[in-house]
Amino acid sequence: MEPLTECDESEELELELVQQPDKRLAAIARGLKASRDNPCSFAAYLDQRFIPTKFNREAIVAACTEPRLICVLPPSHGKSRIMIEVATWLLGRTRQKLTLASWSLEEGLDVSRDVRDRVAQNPRFRLVFPRVALPQKTQPVAKFITTSGGMLSTIEVGDQVPLSDVLLIDDPIKSPKEAQSAVNRERVWDWYINAAFTRLNVAGRIVLICSRAHGDDLAGRLIKQGGWKVLNWQAIVDDAALWPDRVPLDYLRKTESALGPKVWRCAYQGEPDDEQGGSTSMPRRESFKEFLELDAKVPGDQSKRETRGTFTRFTLDGREALVDIVEAFDFVLANSIKDAQIAVAGGAQWGKTTLQHAFMTYCTGQLFRNVMTFLPDEGLVSDVVQTKFRPTMVDQLPWFAGMIEMGKVTNESGKTVNRIGVYSVTDGIRKATGMFCGLNKVPTTHSADIALIDEVDDVDERNEKFVAGRLTTSDIRLIAKAGTQRVHGRGMNKAWKDGSQGIVMLTCSHCQRQQNPEDSFPGIVCLDDGSAEPARLTHAGDFRRGEEVVSTHLPSNKYFLGCVSCGTRLDRRAPAWKHKRADQILLHNWSFRISQLSIDAIDLGKIVNDWHKAVQSDDKMLMFRTDVLAIPKSTAQKLTPEILDRARRIEVFDVSPPPMSNRSVRYGGLDMGGRCWFFVREVESPIRKRVIWAESIPLHQVGVRVPQLCESLGVSCTFVDQMPETKESRTLALRLNGIDALSQFPRIPDTGQCHVSFGNGLTFSRDDHGDGKWVGMKCAVVRFDKKRPGQGIELKPDYFTGSNGSEICVPMVVCNRMETVDSAVREFLTPAEGEMENHIGLGLRSTPAILLPQSKLDIWREFDEHHISGSERERETSGELGDYVDGIANHLLFANSYARLAEVIGSRSKPVAFSYGRPNREHRTSGI
Repeated sequence: MEPLTECDESEELELELVQQPDKRLAAIARGLKASRDNPCSFAAYLDQRFIPTKFNREAIVAACTEPRLICVLPPSHGKSRIMIEVATWLLGRTRQKLTLASWSLEEGLDVSRDVRDRVAQNPRFRLVFPRVALPQKTQPVAKFITTSGGMLSTIEVGDQVPLSDVLLIDDPIKSPKEAQSAVNRERVWDWYINAAFTRLNVAGRIVLICSRAHGDDLAGRLIKQGGWKVLNWQAIVDDAALWPDRVPLDYLRKTESALGPKVWRCAYQGEPDDEQGGSTSMPRRESFKEFLELDAKVPGDQSKRETRGTFTRFTLDGREALVDIVEAFDFVLANSIKDAQIAVAGGAQWGKTTLQHAFMTYCTGQLFRNVMTFLPDEGLVSDVVQTKFRPTMVDQLPWFAGMIEMGKVTNESGKTVNRIGVYSVTDGIRKATGMFCGLNKVPTTHSADIALIDEVDDVDERNEKFVAGRLTTSDIRLIAKAGTQRVHGRGMNKAWKDGSQGIVMLTCSHCQRQQNPEDSFPGIVCLDDGSAEPARLTHAGDFRRGEEVVSTHLPSNKYFLGCVSCGTRLDRRAPAWKHKRADQILLHNWSFRISQLSIDAIDLGKIVNDWHKAVQSDDKMLMFRTDVLAIPKSTAQKLTPEILDRARRIEVFDVSPPPMSNRSVRYGGLDMGGRCWFFVREVESPIRKRVIWAESIPLHQVGVRVPQLCESLGVSCTFVDQMPETKESRTLALRLNGIDALSQFPRIPDTGQCHVSFGNGLTFSRDDHGDGKWVGMKCAVVRFDKKRPGQGIELKPDYFTGSNGSEICVPMVVCNRMETVDSAVREFLTPAEGEMENHIGLGLRSTPAILLPQSKLDIWREFDEHHISGSERERETSGELGDYVDGIANHLLFANSYARLAEVIGSRSKPVAFSYGRPNREHRTSGI
């Protein structure tokens, strides 16, 4: 290409032609040559109404010559017109392939249409470039080719770029508002790097003409990259407008006032603030702990007018007990630990929600991990998202808000899911999804790397077991649980017990004694009155020094935690974690228990005030134990660890002990399922019983193992639930009763008196009142068909068809579920729990009716868990207690209940070979 000459003004050319007609041809030739050599002359010649300004001329010439050019112009200052002039001249002067990219395809097509029409229809274009035309009268606007081989393609930013000699980018992002989104900025950058820059031919040129929209926009990144010629024209310089004829100064001043200083400087002066660019640029956080300390926000002090309704930065100061928990999460993420579990059981107000939502934000917005947060039911999703997650995370983190789209994700099948509890996040290259889901139904469709389960006590355990399936395709499969412990043995308490069982310990600086605050409550709380010997909080709610009552709670009082041995002040900011089951940490199964006493940010005065109220109200005491001390307590749960421990302390014995006496009889119970649970009790009298055996047996071994145990332990009678493994239950009943070899079974009439013998000592009889009874029975199947309490126990045959088509019968007991379980539960209770049980000749029972062995085998830990969790009763809408909770880990409690039922029914039956002695009147009962 020949060197460009200075632009000739069109007015001078026309004047010369008019005044000196004899030089007309020479002038025309000179004008045509200038237009062919200089794009500014060409622009003026092609459109007599267009008068290029100084910045127009500089921009047009630079765009036609510079290898890398950024032209920054204010809005409405002719960026598209510059593109039209540049593209038209380049198509006439060269054979280059041009690509025009704009934020909108429609905007780009408007420019392309003007260029195409000039080439095809403008006679002045033909005079300047007579060999350049369109081979056809009509060609598509989006892509047309000239007869010289030049080409103009028009695309939208984000589309694939054809191979090009010149890439013309006209405002790659729509507006400053859209530029606030980090997602949009990353999308443009990703397009430029991967789809645009790589499609340039050798020596290809790039021209970017735009208004600045953000400090981190495409122009900003390229300027920082270096190697670009940058032309930046400001709308106002020295109180003068850049283009006064088109955009006058007074208009610009009004615009400045309307937009505000930041937007004005960015869009009209080309000077985006560094702060603006940084606040919405995704920061890089190396750990969850760093993210918490630098990004997480919490509501400001609600007690002060000036901070109420504001947000302040979250801090671990005063919450030092959380550091180990946070580091456990970081350890899992940093090392890509597979199948780790972290359970955090705590009271209220220690930062559980902040920790959980911050972790979800960090994992999706920083690590691009897919996270699912499970809540007890779908109804809570909207409330949590709108009142907690959005205001404390999305609204407080501009960079995160710019990366996410709330309410929309794409599932594994490619279908878009629109609902309030989901969001998608991307930086333009990487993508992740976050979902809040209710566990009132089985989770399906979506997959994740991390599952967070909130308020575990309220989650349906039958659906919770499907959560792990949502993580199958992940490389880490992390499950984290959090919530308040309200009940023993299930929910959050079970999650804590199944893990490492971490508790906070405070060490006395004087005597070096370590103490757990909640286990040492209330005596660990001391009155700060300056005395050498501290007055300690009591169970009565006051402060005493010895027997002397020093003070009750007063709002003006000051308190501290004092060593339970020497009274030295303990430092709540220096907690140490003790894990009772440290071996679980090696299995990456952490669990932590946090009370309010372990959080220095929570005022002790508030805790003492709550305790003062709790000692006066049973309901408030329940809330205090769960919310403050983080120790489970429920009026709906009849059994507790303390109650079961008491049943172990009264008499020391191990499993399978010798018989208590020659009057002892042993009864078994079997809870069936894929994994079966066998239980044996020994009965000497109604108030003297012992649990002697508990075992978990695979279903396929039940038919052999249970008869062996019955014989070796001397079990008189065993009851088995008929369902869900009905075939195996019936087969076992036939075998234990010794009638599995019978080829033909007698038929028991449906009504009337009868006496039917099955052989081997097993008979069924019905009296004239219609009451049936099995005699010589060693095993029966149990059905809970009595829907209401008080309907009694019914003994009847269970007929079914064998494999050969013959009719077979086994003994069956029909009763009520709640009454059966309640009978076994009450045996552990005493008058201390309100259980009053009087026996003729024996008086009021004051100790547990049944005792437990002292064994450290895992089966007895499961025994406690099944009895404690299974002893919880549902609350009716009226507030009254209903049936025992179903669908939880309660198998050994039900096995115990079947054994209790066997005791009730078997004591009426003829003694059999397995019994140690003959049942007598002393422990015969008439029913549950």
